[in-house]
Amino acid sequence: MTQYVTPLLPPTFGGESGQDSSPCSRRRCRSACINAITQLVCVVTVVCVLCCVCPTCPVNTHIPPFPPTPPNLHSCLLIGANGAGKSTLLRILGGRHLTKPDEAVTVLGMHAFRDTKLNLIRAYMDTDWGMRTVAFAGYGVPLQADIPVTGMMSKLQSQHPERRNELLELLGIDPEWRMNRVSDGQRRRVQLFLGLVRPFDILLLDEVTVSLDVVVRQDLLRWLRKETEERGATVLYATHIFDGLDDWPSHLHFMTNQGKTGWQGKLEELDHYQELRKAGDPGPLLRIAEKWLRTEIEEQKRQRKQEKELGAQAHDDKLARSTLSGGGYAAGRMYDVFHEMK
Repeated sequence: MTQYVTPLLPPTFGGESGQDSSPCSRRRCRSACINAITQLVCVVTVVCVLCCVCPTCPVNTHIPPFPPTPPNLHSCLLIGANGAGKSTLLRILGGRHLTKPDEAVTVLGMHAFRDTKLNLIRAYMDTDWGMRTVAFAGYGVPLQADIPVTGMMSKLQSQHPERRNELLELLGIDPEWRMNRVSDGQRRRVQLFLGLVRPFDILLLDEVTVSLDVVVRQDLLRWLRKETEERGATVLYATHIFDGLDDWPSHLHFMTNQGKTGWQGKLEELDHYQELRKAGDPGPLLRIAEKWLRTEIEEQKRQRKQEKELGAQAHDDKLARSTLSGGGYAAGRMYDVFHEMK
């Protein structure tokens, strides 16, 4: 497997217009997420160097180059607390967000956002598939089109008949299912079927197994492992469900609640994991994730306690750092400007 993702220079993050075009000094959380991207993708690249060079960036840091990764990566498990930035990271790699500068993130040597050729070799799936906004009904309403599975992306299905039949059997899908009559779990199976029927080089999964029953989920994970071993594909999988995953990932990446890398590497290189396996723990991955997340929670509690003890001083410190949150529009920015002028 050759180079899959190569981030270059990530001082800012944003869209082509609107708020997302703000400087990175006003986008701390997303700038940190870009930092996490450049660290995470070291797992799936041959060489990667992270250096945030924006002089006004409040998280301006220089992280030394990571050692080259052998081209035998199979699967990477992405874990972290809610709001850590896992979904944002996968959406950027999946071409759903535009980064600045324009060449900040490339996938297989192609622009992650603009190069549509990636749609033929990259697959991205999240939990928003088949949902829509309906006036006077709400957001995330399931699509109720009366269409059979065989009528969805029929040309793509006909191009890969053997893979199509394999996935139909694997996921337990009836080709005559009507999309207006299926359950949430069955709809998720159809999403996976349509997303996997075309062979991929890199697959990005954002908690897409939450609605699957235990048998289908385990069969799917085994099939994905077979894809990585036989075809050399790469899978990045973000999830909060660790049942049956202890032998699945080849690599692990932990994203902290600051949007940065807490730990990454091969699973066998994690000493705590090896200790738990030797002790016969039935769920070592769950224990590791729980330990890391609880450590973050304790640190947050300590910081809140410290701020409470500081009182007014902590409030002034927050005002002075107001540009680090709120997308650059947080209350107190005027105070910050005048404070710097003094």
